[in-house]
Amino acid sequence: MNSVDASAFIKNSVVRITATYKSDTFNNEDITVTLNGNGGMIEGKESHICNYVGGANSGTSMSLLPYTPVRDGYTFNGWNTKKDGSGKNLKYIYWRSWDNNEESN
Repeated sequence: MNSVDASAFIKNSVVRITATYKSDTFNNEDITVTLNGNGGMIEGKESHICNYVGGANSGTSMSLLPYTPVRDGYTFNGWNTKKDGSGKNLKYIYWRSWDNNEESN
């Protein structure tokens, strides 16, 4: 999303807008995240490996919002920890959530 609809701004309202980034380069160092398109394509691939953008020693979460898979005949409904959609919906991830060597299926 590159714009905010004017209807978001109501007189005397407060709107908080957060910038979301993804790295321009992939160096396969430190912590990486593999996103599975589950039948869709992410930047031309079925799965997308990217650097964790948040910092290994920081309390900053990484946004998944810039990574949207495309699949003909489907609308992307969001990222989920389970392939069948029965897990937790995610917009952001924090590296400590998988620090215990636990994998999400």
